[in-house]
Amino acid sequence: MQFKIDQDERGLCPRCKNAQIIKYTDGSFTIDCSEFGLIKKPVESCTAYNDPKTPSEWDMRQIAWIINSDKKGNFIGFIKPKKDE
Repeated sequence: MQFKIDQDERGLCPRCKNAQIIKYTDGSFTIDCSEFGLIKKPVESCTAYNDPKTPSEWDMRQIAWIINSDKKGNFIGFIKPKKDE
C-alpha cells in the first residue's frame, strides 16, 4: 500500500538523504524512508534526519589534518596522513 502526501505538505523528508520520493504526473508524490518505511503525513522533526549538506564522519576524516606532537615537547606540527588511514 502506498500513501500519497499533498505536495504543499512536504515537511523534512524531501531534504533528507534517507528519503526516496516518487512524483506522479497528477502532482502528488509518495515518500519512502529507508529508516521508517512509507511516510503517511508531513514530518516536522525526525531522529533519523540526514541533512545532505552535512558531510559524513568518513568525509570529514578524509579532509582532516593530523597534528603530531613530540613527547619531549620539541616539535609540534602537521603531518600527512598515512595511505592506510
